Amino acid sequence: MTIIKGKCDLCSKPDGYGGHNLQKCKDCGLLVHELCYATIPTDSKNPNWVCHACKAVGTEVEVNVPSKVGGYGPETGSHREMMMQEKRPVECALCSVKTGIHAMHPLYDIPGPEGRQLVLPATGVGFKKIEKRLAWVHSLCAQFICSNSGTRGCVYGTYDGGKWEIASDDNSDHVQKFEIGTKVSKIFDAGLFSGEVLEYHQAENLYTIVYEDGDREDLEEDEVEEILVSRKQPRGSDETSRTGNQSKDEGLAATECFVISNDSKHLKIINESRELKCTICNSIDKRSFRIPVQCSAWNKSEFSEFKKCHKKDKYEKKKPVCYLAMHVGCARWATGNYAGVKGKSLRMCYYYPGKEAGFCGEETYQDPVCDIFCRVHAREVMEHMNDVVKNMKSVDEEASSDDNECVSSQTKLANDIAEKKKKNKFLEDSDEEIE
Repeated sequence: MTIIKGKCDLCSKPDGYGGHNLQKCKDCGLLVHELCYATIPTDSKNPNWVCHACKAVGTEVEVNVPSKVGGYGPETGSHREMMMQEKRPVECALCSVKTGIHAMHPLYDIPGPEGRQLVLPATGVGFKKIEKRLAWVHSLCAQFICSNSGTRGCVYGTYDGGKWEIASDDNSDHVQKFEIGTKVSKIFDAGLFSGEVLEYHQAENLYTIVYEDGDREDLEEDEVEEILVSRKQPRGSDETSRTGNQSKDEGLAATECFVISNDSKHLKIINESRELKCTICNSIDKRSFRIPVQCSAWNKSEFSEFKKCHKKDKYEKKKPVCYLAMHVGCARWATGNYAGVKGKSLRMCYYYPGKEAGFCGEETYQDPVCDIFCRVHAREVMEHMNDVVKNMKSVDEEASSDDNECVSSQTKLANDIAEKKKKNKFLEDSDEEIE
């Protein structure tokens, strides 16, 4: 299969990394892994593939009037109008980035058959006025907010004409979400221990976990979810159902659009998040669709390799917490003026959906990553990762040096033997001449 040069707009990984297939939009040149873009993974390249944003150009879209997140109850859908998508969308409703060619998905008001694309209201006056337009989101912003431990489920995907699955808040009838044998790992005072789900207690909605040293403990659903080591997610969990991606066993479905959650649980999280101002664009989000995400440093679900990066005061008794927040798109594409590390631009956002199912390659990191960092912690992460790469190169160079020394010694021995043979031949020829 042909390898496409370049990197995915969402995860910044090349074609084939972790088994992911990269596709290129024939209209705008956008590069995305199929799974990162929440489409059905394939094993081939599609030269005629077109992204959602380019496909929408020149089409008329039916919208609900008025247009509001969560709709207007039973009246939603009673009145509609048509709007034209005149050019490729670049503005994201979830962050402050309004330029650049990036992966995009439409943002809907509600899921289900009555749901329609949201309309952003007109803003500004005079020459600064921006007319009302259809709402779009960066695929990265939506996927990240959907998957990050602090905002999980605040944005979710729908598929097949608006279908979606949301776990009920009613715990009166508990449903087992994690299968027996699900792998976990947890850090204790004595170190990192792996384990698995041994039993499920439906009445209490608790899971018994047994660790490699034989110890057991009962954990709630959210506690089990925090220590999962496999990309395979629980049945009916927010992350699998809200992204619109189903496991291969259940049949795959591509995400068609995203929706901002309007239930009480996630509204509380969204409102609390909007109390935190983005440290990059400094925008106030109380009257917008934007959702800032808190710095992942010291978070329980932070990627294990990143946890080694942060400096901790040995005299500090409480667990450190970073309260700085950023919009995902701002952290990814609006940090060009920030000082980087060793000539590289400062990277503040890391997203990777994990390796493809069945992939058995040799990539160093294959687990899902969904972390965002403020400038200080982002620099710590980059410095640590540079040291890791440097150490790996040093090991490779030492191994190469040993191989070269071995080859050199073998070459020298061969040359010595050849020289002796030549000398003996010379002596034999000399003896024949004397005779």
